[in-house]
Amino acid sequence: MARAARQPAADPVLNRGLREIAAMSRAVGHSQEYAQGGGGNSSVKLADGRMLIKASGFRLQEVSSEGRGAVLVDYRAVREFFSRRPPRAPTSEDAATAFVNGQAVNLPGQDCRPSIETGFHSFLGVCVLHTHSVYANALNCAEHGEQTLAKLARNAGWRAIFVRFATPGLRLTEAVRAAAERYSSEHGSPPQVVFLQNHGLIVSGESAGECLRLHAAVNAKLRSFLKVRAGDYPQVRLKPTAGQRFVDGNRFLPRHLEETHAGGSYFLKHVICPDQVVYGLGGLTFTGDPAALVAVDAKKRCAYYSGTAKQAAAAAETLVAVAYVLELQRRAGLRPRLLKAVETKTILGMGSEKYRQRLLK
Repeated sequence: MARAARQPAADPVLNRGLREIAAMSRAVGHSQEYAQGGGGNSSVKLADGRMLIKASGFRLQEVSSEGRGAVLVDYRAVREFFSRRPPRAPTSEDAATAFVNGQAVNLPGQDCRPSIETGFHSFLGVCVLHTHSVYANALNCAEHGEQTLAKLARNAGWRAIFVRFATPGLRLTEAVRAAAERYSSEHGSPPQVVFLQNHGLIVSGESAGECLRLHAAVNAKLRSFLKVRAGDYPQVRLKPTAGQRFVDGNRFLPRHLEETHAGGSYFLKHVICPDQVVYGLGGLTFTGDPAALVAVDAKKRCAYYSGTAKQAAAAAETLVAVAYVLELQRRAGLRPRLLKAVETKTILGMGSEKYRQRLLK
């Protein structure tokens, strides 16, 4: 069980860290092309071995300088735990999650768990920002996307690595750690950009400002490659309707589904990222079934989402992001790299992901 931290007012080191993590998180958290639902996370390491990290289930935009949406962990203990494990050792995902949760110190008034991705944050720089950028994922989720990303990074002068798909949590921490340590050994300095296959983007730096500048530069380069203008992303804007349903009048999703001749199994057949599994796998209908998670009205060119406001927003933002990635790939002639059935089954069975789902209710 997480302990309680002393009041931030009596802890100037913590106060500075809270301002850093809030500035970094909120700057990108309001942009749906970077953060959908509770996806993405951020962290700031303090000089005394503590690390502030976004709490599981919170949106990046909800992290505040008063401590809302953030948890303290002993990052040195977390790093040591993962460092002393032989690669692919038989430690269970639940055991690793329990250990990380045990290093958490809740800020006053909070009762949260640290992000499922706390492990890889412990091995990276002072400030770390992880987003589910649709521009990065257009290539992360494409066959042979690694080669294109490597060329773009080399031309831009970024210290970058590409990490092949691993399920969030223990396996992803192992993969990021191994790739980062290998890069540091070969180049004499740590990577500052990490592309995660079928997942997202990580940037790392000495300050929140450095992370934000690098994040902006990477995404600008990717937009240029994909021939996308800033501001073109189809924003989800839900409005409540009768019953526990919400409507999004943005026409992008219905148009994309119409142009690709999608059927009700479209999102089941095009699974490209973990949050699609967590927040919106399947449940698509064109019949207006009120029990469906997503119901597309082709005549009105709108989409209806069922559930609580949080569930509807997470599903809408995630599915629009997935459709947009697939649209960018279609325009660029890229072939999607889909998650395997065994990978989606593993994600659905993870206790940490079930916890995130419960927080939406």
